[in-house]
Amino acid sequence: MELESTPPPPPCDGTEIEARPVAVRRSMELLQMDDPDLKIQAAREIRRLTKNSHRCRRQLRQAVAPLVSMLRVDSPESNEPALLALLNLAVQDEKYVN
Repeated sequence: MELESTPPPPPCDGTEIEARPVAVRRSMELLQMDDPDLKIQAAREIRRLTKNSHRCRRQLRQAVAPLVSMLRVDSPESNEPALLALLNLAVQDEKYVN
């Protein structure tokens, strides 16, 4: 099944201050949907958003439980994006570690 082409959410690096909450909210909304393809899309967006941003990792910490539940589905298409998003959420920036 092909997903609709939607523009990617803006980065959480401070360049799009007004759009950042929208991207985080949109990712969380997609993650809550019943459609597995939308959940996969959300996991991919969360992975991208949290790749280099401590701020996005903080804002998306509530995504952990839904991402873990995606790992319980017997589907490599679902497991990989969920796992990669969780790995990014688990990263700690050195400057924030005491």
